[in-house]
Amino acid sequence: MKRVLLSVLVSILWFTWKCESQSCDQWSAAAQCESGSAGACAWLNGACRCASEVKLDILFGIDTSGSMQLSDFRIERDFLSKLVTQGIADGARIGFTMFNTYINESRPIDFWDSAELLSYVNGLYWTAGYTNTPELIVTALAEFARSKDPSRQQIFMIWTDGNPCLPGDCPLSVCEYAESVKRSGIRTIIVGVGDGLNSQYVSCLLQKDSDFIPVASFTPSDFDQVVGSLSEVLCPINKEMKFTEIKAQKKSDITTGVNGRWSRFVEIYNNGIDFNTNDIQLSGLVTMAHGAGPDQTVTQGQYLVFYDASDPPFSSDSFTQVSPS
Repeated sequence: MKRVLLSVLVSILWFTWKCESQSCDQWSAAAQCESGSAGACAWLNGACRCASEVKLDILFGIDTSGSMQLSDFRIERDFLSKLVTQGIADGARIGFTMFNTYINESRPIDFWDSAELLSYVNGLYWTAGYTNTPELIVTALAEFARSKDPSRQQIFMIWTDGNPCLPGDCPLSVCEYAESVKRSGIRTIIVGVGDGLNSQYVSCLLQKDSDFIPVASFTPSDFDQVVGSLSEVLCPINKEMKFTEIKAQKKSDITTGVNGRWSRFVEIYNNGIDFNTNDIQLSGLVTMAHGAGPDQTVTQGQYLVFYDASDPPFSSDSFTQVSPS
C-alpha cells in the first residue's frame, strides 16, 4: 500500500482526534435533513437517510432464541427495518446470520438494493431454541475473512437478549474467541435487550466498553433511545485515525537508508472517510493548524506518516514526499 509522507514539523506532545456521527431519522423534511446534518444525511425516496462516505462491512448476528417472545421479536424487527433503510449508507456491504440452537448464515456480506434490503428484513422470522453465540462467532470470523477488503471497516453487530447458552452448558463465556476477533480487526457491537444478558459473558469481545449498547426492554421507545449510539457505529462521519507506529526518540547518528533517516516519526492509519490534510487540525504529539498542511488527499485505508522536518529530505520509489508550501 502506498504511504503518503508529509514533510511537516512535528511537536512531541500529545495527539487527539474526535469522533462524530449522525442520526438521520430525526429529520422529517428534506431541507432539515441536509442542512441540519451538515451533509451527513441525504433526502432519498421520501426519507432522511445516512450518506456517510465511510466504507463499512456490517454483519448482523440476530438472536432468534426462545428467551424472547414472538411479539418481542417483531418489535425488534420493525426497528431493524428502519435502521437498515435510514441509518446505513448505500455504500455499506451488509450480511445477516440468525442464531438460536442452530446457525443460519442467511445472507453473506454484500451490497444490497434498498428495496431488496427492506423486503429481506421485513421477512425475518423467530424460531426459538438455545442461544448458540459461540458458533455464531466462529461463522462470523469465517465470513469476515472471506469478504475482507483492507479499505473497509468490519463491524460485527450482535443483537441478543440472553446469555450464551447451550444444552448442558448454560450460561457460558465466549471469551476464548476474543483474541481472534480483535486480532482480525473486527469491531464487535453487542446490542443487549432487556435484563437477561450479563455482559461478563460477552464483553471480552469488545474493543471498548461503549460498544455494549443496552436496550431497556422490547418497546419501540426503548429501541429509539439507542439510535444515537447505533448511528455512531453505522453512520460515521468522522475523520478517524489510528496510531500504527511511533518513534519519538531523536537519533544522534542518522544511518543510511530510508528508515534510518527517520529520526522521529508518527505513522497513522486512516480508517475514516477520505480527507485533505488542509481540512484537519492536529494538536499534541503532532501539531498542525487548520489549513497549514499540504494539499494532499488521504483516502480511507491509506497511511499518513509525519516525520521530523529537520531531517535531511529523501526520495524513494516506494514513498511520495510532499513538502508544505
